[in-house]
Amino acid sequence: MRFPSTVTISLFVLSTLLPTIYAAPCQTDCSRLQRRATFTIDGKVAVTGAELTPPGHDKSTVYRLASWDGKANPGYVIKIYKKGALKQVEIEGLKLVDQFVAVDEKEKAIVMHEAEGVTLKKLLEGHPSGGAEILKKWKPKIAAEAARIAKAHGIYHIDLNKDKIVIDTKTSKITLVDWEHYYLRGHPGFKEDAASIQRDLDVVLSTPSSPASSTGSKKSHKSNKSTGSKKKD
Repeated sequence: MRFPSTVTISLFVLSTLLPTIYAAPCQTDCSRLQRRATFTIDGKVAVTGAELTPPGHDKSTVYRLASWDGKANPGYVIKIYKKGALKQVEIEGLKLVDQFVAVDEKEKAIVMHEAEGVTLKKLLEGHPSGGAEILKKWKPKIAAEAARIAKAHGIYHIDLNKDKIVIDTKTSKITLVDWEHYYLRGHPGFKEDAASIQRDLDVVLSTPSSPASSTGSKKSHKSNKSTGSKKKD
């Protein structure tokens, strides 16, 4: 049985077009379409919402949680590590400052309270002279909050920069985030005096944010896992 020539031509044309159709580039953000939306963390279901990962962070991804254990908009975020294992030092730090919610080693994910407001870096964007008036207003308050945390919880954040200070301008609440680098009480570098901390901030916040710019030291640090603190190399 022979097919009409028009049918044969149509099939030929279709067979040549199919590879082109399937190979067409994605017209939307494919990485977002393919990202996983649901995780089970410590037996609870976490559904991710908007991505909050700061620019330049390639070791982990952060999402706001749309729901947690069936509760909508819980005020939590989830940090998912893409490279390496979970940092136990960070988990210990989050627990000390009451920001920790849950962790799952298998998923390589930490759930924590979301800091309300915007980063100091975002607050300074678009302001002339680098936002000198804003820094003048907020530096004493940031130092006071770092000192309060040190006194109350025995932990001193040594890697503060403009990306790790979150300010709610409506309530004046300040939240220090990313507790991967810190000193515990008893360490020689531990500080709880607001004036001393502000002197460090004067240097740190006047320079571009970088791993070397920290309130503790400009030298590199490594974990002391037995205490959760940091010590100089």
